[in-house]
Amino acid sequence: MKTTKQAESVEYRNQAAQRVLSVLAAFVGSEGTVSPRNLEESLGLTKITIRRALETLETSGFVTSMDGGKSYALGYRVLGLSNGRVDDFDIKDICRPFLAALHELTGESVILSIIAGDNRVPMDVIEAKGPRIAHTQKGLSVPLHVGKTSRTLLAFLDDADIEAYIRAAKPINEFGDFFAASRFETVDDIWRDVRKVREDGYIMWAGAEEFGAFYVTFPILDRASRPHAALTIAGPRERFTEKRARELLPELRSVLRPLEDRARLIPASPILITREHL
Repeated sequence: MKTTKQAESVEYRNQAAQRVLSVLAAFVGSEGTVSPRNLEESLGLTKITIRRALETLETSGFVTSMDGGKSYALGYRVLGLSNGRVDDFDIKDICRPFLAALHELTGESVILSIIAGDNRVPMDVIEAKGPRIAHTQKGLSVPLHVGKTSRTLLAFLDDADIEAYIRAAKPINEFGDFFAASRFETVDDIWRDVRKVREDGYIMWAGAEEFGAFYVTFPILDRASRPHAALTIAGPRERFTEKRARELLPELRSVLRPLEDRARLIPASPILITREHL
């Protein structure tokens, strides 16, 4: 028979577990992130109770902190509860808080791109204020071999698929009117970027002189290293220099780590490469 003290201990643990679950439930249906203050107001719990519950949930991977603990988003373990169903995985919704965090950190434009057919398509953008890059239109299709952002996605296809894509695609220099650097590039440059992204896990570069921009792009991959998306931070070189980008690199990777953990739980959508001339 349990003593009164043991019974009280069990009841306390049950109440603590219920509080943790109530905090987790408060994230259901939320858009983006939730702040501790919002949780205090909506649940009627004390600041210390909310903090302890969030610490427990974050340690277990059910939530992840953003902006140094100012807000929280659902973590990678929540995706595991859906049994890895692809239908439950909306890459735009999952990535949006991380676009916001990268924009807050850098002050620059952040672009989310996916593969659509044989092309890269920007599907979400947070624009910088003041001077900014001017070619981040959502829905703009770019062939996978044209530009380093596209090649960040191309890099994580099988080599045979990459070779088939390049054989079928228009020559890279035919895109020079749209991507200035393409006028002088060859197939060797495509493969050089593919190897660079695979080795480093990102790629950074200065754009053509007339644009005066600097870029850093990261792939978002599944467990088999197949591409979900690419995230690009871009800004004018007068403000976003290579030196600044490299100084920020550890923080950029730290911000993206929870997203990468979540993305690995869900298989990337199948990618069908056209074998005919593009």
